[in-house]
Formats: sequence, structure tokens, C-alpha cells
Amino acid sequence: MSKDETLRALNDNSLPANSSDTSKGAYANLGKPNTLQWVQYTWPEYYSIKLADVYWLDGATEVGVPTNAYLEYWNNEKKRWLRIGNMPKQINAFNKLSVASIKTQALRLSIQNPKKSTGVLEWRVFGERTGEAAPAPIERRVPDSDVFKAMTNQYEFHGITTQNSAYKDSNRFRAFYAANGKNGGPNGLLAEVSQADIDIGLNHLEAAYECFIDLWGFTSPALNVEKQEDSPFYKMNVYSRTTGNTAMFENGWAFFETDYSSIAATEISVHEWGHAVTYAQKAWNSQHYTGQWWEGLAEWFADTYQTDPLCEEVRERRGLPISMKSMLHFDNNFHKTFLTLVHRDNKYDFWPFFTYLTNNPDNYSGLGRMVVKALFDNHTGNDESPLRVLAGLTDVPVQTILGRYWARIAYFDFNNAKISENYFNALKNASFRSKVFTNYSDLGGGRYRVLADRRPMYGGSTITPLKVTDTAGNISLTITKLSRQVDSNFTATLSVRNKTNGATRYLDLPNGSVQAKIAPTEEVSLVVVNTHNTLIEYDAEESEPTSPESIGLDYEVKITGASLTYLK
Repeated sequence: MSKDETLRALNDNSLPANSSDTSKGAYANLGKPNTLQWVQYTWPEYYSIKLADVYWLDGATEVGVPTNAYLEYWNNEKKRWLRIGNMPKQINAFNKLSVASIKTQALRLSIQNPKKSTGVLEWRVFGERTGEAAPAPIERRVPDSDVFKAMTNQYEFHGITTQNSAYKDSNRFRAFYAANGKNGGPNGLLAEVSQADIDIGLNHLEAAYECFIDLWGFTSPALNVEKQEDSPFYKMNVYSRTTGNTAMFENGWAFFETDYSSIAATEISVHEWGHAVTYAQKAWNSQHYTGQWWEGLAEWFADTYQTDPLCEEVRERRGLPISMKSMLHFDNNFHKTFLTLVHRDNKYDFWPFFTYLTNNPDNYSGLGRMVVKALFDNHTGNDESPLRVLAGLTDVPVQTILGRYWARIAYFDFNNAKISENYFNALKNASFRSKVFTNYSDLGGGRYRVLADRRPMYGGSTITPLKVTDTAGNISLTITKLSRQVDSNFTATLSVRNKTNGATRYLDLPNGSVQAKIAPTEEVSLVVVNTHNTLIEYDAEESEPTSPESIGLDYEVKITGASLTYLK
């Protein structure tokens, strides 16, 4: 940071002439593109905040206006940062965000640009003193030692103890298993597991902890969830048993069991540990509308551990395999796209939605690396659905996010080369293509109607390749909604991919219609998503065929210049 790019410049009451005016100084996080940076104001007393405004630094080549910028306040009761809203991103002006009289002692401004560093010329906050002294925000707790305490009598699990079983410690975990005639006692049902598998499993769990807790910033599951402020850090117990894979919670502690040697299989062990991480975030615990999201989120933790560069770096440091495969199962993840976004039949398979939000390939405000943590931190505990929380994190409509998510699913264009490669390999199978793409019946004359059993439910989609028949590549489509359901609507997109270089483009269908020119080197798919005008809050476990979220969108498509290959 040069002498002109200091934190002091944030609040020196300067009035910049424009966004490149650094004559009075500026703050910039130089050399840190595509990283979420933040600056914070903290006061010794509470203020009633009414307004905040920011004048962005735009330094041309190296520093640019953030594409993701939001304001948070410290909630002392909940002991966490809560989102206020997204900051506007205009240059050469103060960007104002009105605040509904929030009482706080600290504000945090988070900023990110995928290609450049970010900076601020001036950040002003307007409010009134309350005269009430305030404690400093308590940041995320960091353990005093890298070696956590071992559990003693905090809870009992089927009578398993260190006296009647074999066990192995790592810094943050203790693995119980059967060996030398010790199997956890009459009810322990511990499985015999090789020492090699125990060592591999513990090493991977330590790597997952470093990735998601130390580097990503999630609250540690080594703390008691009921008293995180003063709980010691304890090793998490992992039980290798003969009974299955399950995460459990007792007296505020999280632990889990794995089936036989599955502790060494990260798609299982990190999945179950992901439940413990979710439990530690507290916000989704005992909530009606979050229940069926837990399994998909645990899958996201496991797949992200295996494919994200941040976790790959940790594995490399720990001598573990750097490159691992994605867990995506195309028969499940692709064949059931018409189901609700979260459904009892896809609760393990919808996790790519979290990957899309995290990778944020469309650079939507409020999304990105910290969005999953933000879904926890900003849940108010009043039974709201994760989609409702998401709506408060971004100024992009959730309907638009769902539409573009499914549009990118058409070619798995998530900035994740491993997933894309697996997908195009799967497409080589003719049976797979027929199963996943047969969504319509032919009405004749270029008209097609979605099949009754493939009508997309709320948040679900139909994804169908088009065969371009016009020699010049000119096509047109019009979608007519036939559903009479109140408030029903759809978001439709043409997903276009260059078969030579893999480049993609996305064409929206405003009002259900579009005209496009498709090059000979391009392939194109029609994606239609059921997106109600207002968000539907539902518990996927309790959904019935007549529930609003379960009623599929009935529609037909008129196409000229192209046809559908897979029909019933």
C-alpha cells in the first residue's frame, strides 16, 4: 500500500472531484483482485445509524469499482455481523444506502472485484449518538492451541470409551474404531478399520477444518453450539461403526459415525462433518424451512473440499492428493431438474446451486465466496427459507438467479473444469441424452408442449437441446404459459455454447420470446424455469402434489428455424 492509499483517507471529510481524484488520499487493497476485502468502523458507544454513503476509487488499470459491495452491522445480541444491504456502484458520486435506524457500535463495508483491486475515497456514516456505552464486537474465536482438548464426559455415545475401544487422535479429531478385541462394548458396534484408513481419514478431516474454518471463516464445530462465546475447543469424535453414516448432536456437541472404513472416503466423512459445521453456525437449527437444505449443503461441503482450489492448496500442504474428482452424479443432478429446487427426492443432489452462488460466474452483487456463510449469518431465526435470506443479500431478483443457474447447468458452465469435463463425457451416452432431454410432445407446425410429468415445479427447470434447421442459423422462439396457477411465471433462457472453444453466451427471453442467430460452431439449449412472481416458502419434506410449489408449470413453445430432437 503506498502512502496515498491509507485507511486514514476513508473519513477525512474530503469531497472528491471524481472517482480518480486521489489528491486527498485514498484507501485501496492493492494486489488483491477477486478477494473479498472489508473496512470497518467501530465506536465505543451505540449509534442509531440512518445513512451511509461511499465514494468509490476507480484507478483505471489496477483499481476498479467493486462488482460486489455490501454493508453489515454488528448485532451484539446475536454476536454476529448482519447484512444491511448492497451499496450502489456508481462512479464519480457518493453512493447512498439508507438504513432503518439500526442501533450498533460497528459497521463493516465489504468490497470485491473479480479482475481488479478495490478502493474507497470516502466513507461517510450519518446517525445519532445514543449515549449508551457499547462493548467491542467479539470477532470469531481463535483457539489458543492447535491441539484441542479431548472429550471426556461431555456426552455418551453407545457406551464407547477409550477403555473399551481403539482410538487415534489428531489435533482436532479423535477417531474410535475396533482393534485388538476392543469394539466399543456391547452396544458400541465399532468396525475394524485399518490404521492406514484411520490416518488418511483424520488427515482429510484436518484439511477440511483448515479450509473451511481457518481460511473460509465458518464458525468452528469444535465449540459447544449453546455457549460458543466461552466454550473450550474440543476434538470432534468420529466413530467407525457397522451401522451407517450419520451426524449427531447432543448437549450442544456435534459428532458423527461412518460406515466401516468410510472415514477415509471424503465424499462421506466430509459430508457428515459438513452437517457439524452447519450445526455450529446455529442459524438453521430447528428451523422449519431449512430442514431439507441440510443434505445438499453437506454435499456442497464435501464436493467443494474435493474440487475448490483453496482446499487443494491445504491438501498439498498436508501431503494429500491435490486433484480429486467432483461428486456430481449426472443421472441424479440432471435427470430430476424438473423437481422443486429442493425436493425430498433430490435433497442430496441440488448442491450445485450452492456452487453456482459461491463461484458467482455472473458477478451478481452479494454472491461469491462468502455467500454460504452469509446465508447462515443473515438468517433471523424466524423460520424464513434460505431463498428468502438470499433475496436480502443481493439486489438481483431471486427469479433471475434461478433462471441463470439453470441456464448454466445446461452446459455446467460454473467455472469448474472438472464438473464440465464429467458432464460432456456423460453426454456421449445416447441413453443418458434421451432420458434427460425428452421433455416435450410434438403438437405439429413447430409447436411443442411440455410433458405433464416433466412440467417444472417451483425453482425447477426443463433443459432441452435445439437442432438448428435454418441454413443461416436464424431461430425464433415464443413460450406461452398455459398454467392458471395464481402468481405463476417463468424465466426462460437460450444457453449457447461454442463447440470449438467452449465459450458460452446466454440470451434471455423477455416476455417469453427471442430471436437469435446461432453460428455453425455453436450448440444451443432452451431452458425454462418455474419462477413465481413471489417467493414460495415451503418445507420439502411436507410438500404434497397439490402444494403450490409442487404444481408444475404447463406451457408450450413455438419454434422456427430449429426443432427438438428428443420427443415423446
